[in-house]
Amino acid sequence: MNKLQFTIPLVCASLLLGGCSDEEKISGNPGGGDGDTTQLTEVYWELDHEGVKAEAATDADLPNVYYFSGSRLKYYNDDNVSGTYEIEFSDFNYDEETKSITFNYYDTDVKVVQGTYSFDDGELIIDGGNDGFFNGVDQYDNKLVVDAAKDADDRYGETKVARIQNITEELSGTLNMALNEPAAEGSFDADITYRLNEDSAEDGDSKAYVAVYSNGFASANSYGELLFEAIDGERAQIKYRKLSNAFSDPICEFTMGETLPIKTTWGNDQFSFTIENAEVNSDSADIEGNTCTATVDYAVSNEPVKFLNVRIAAKKTVSSHEVLVDNIKSVTGETVLFDNDFESFADGYELGGGHGFRGESAQATVMTVAGQQ
Repeated sequence: MNKLQFTIPLVCASLLLGGCSDEEKISGNPGGGDGDTTQLTEVYWELDHEGVKAEAATDADLPNVYYFSGSRLKYYNDDNVSGTYEIEFSDFNYDEETKSITFNYYDTDVKVVQGTYSFDDGELIIDGGNDGFFNGVDQYDNKLVVDAAKDADDRYGETKVARIQNITEELSGTLNMALNEPAAEGSFDADITYRLNEDSAEDGDSKAYVAVYSNGFASANSYGELLFEAIDGERAQIKYRKLSNAFSDPICEFTMGETLPIKTTWGNDQFSFTIENAEVNSDSADIEGNTCTATVDYAVSNEPVKFLNVRIAAKKTVSSHEVLVDNIKSVTGETVLFDNDFESFADGYELGGGHGFRGESAQATVMTVAGQQ
């Protein structure tokens, strides 16, 4: 991005199926791009500082923009390659009530700015105290900016996931899903990341579960179920629920924090699963490269499956771990029973009723995670 220096400073002055509207669900410009933006987050802000203004965007030169989301800031810039964004990630803090904000401002050097923010006719105004004023223009309706940002997100492995945690004993961390119709046989696939929860100081229950259920969310209705359990601070193991309603000995091990693509199928009184990036440590499972796979008897109920579930820890138990889940898909034959990759939800969206998610879900929210470029 090229900058022009102005001699005149700029004038400174976001238990049942409930459902929600598309406006509540879809991530995008909260102000609608019509000059009335009044929300800090989920907007591409082009920030000018004390009389420095960016040139208009062209294919060869994009404005550098700030994207505040949750507690994280993404700074998109094309300083190295014109027309191609790179991303700088950093934490930021803000308070909607007091309008206070602390964030990194990227110039020749990175500066930590502390101040307050407000809005004037759709423009973001940050009073940085001794650092002066920062004016933000909403670029969400600029197709060049949006397309380049999405391309950068893809290159950096940006994806939205459901984060399931147990940080309070008042609720159980669980994501409950209802199929479009009961199915005597079918599949349930998902990408699962089981890891330590950095936001939890508790050394509590570490177990996590992935299950398919018939008539309700209870072990008596489990057709098939996988259990994830920490061994130490780095490694974890996997068990499955047996016909006796107990869990098996460990059959697989994996490194916590790695994403495990999991494919499960049910039907004909059997439950099969394939788990990538896991190592076999039992004769009851097979190994194909770095993939653990097994076919076992159904767990407790062999009735048609109606529900899917991913949860962390026992009910009303604080957990030291959490689960991230993405790319959930369930089919029977060619019929899709459930399909969601969370990309259409805003960060922080609480999954609890509507869009196939049951109202009993709790402590399950959408968040963006970044991979490596």
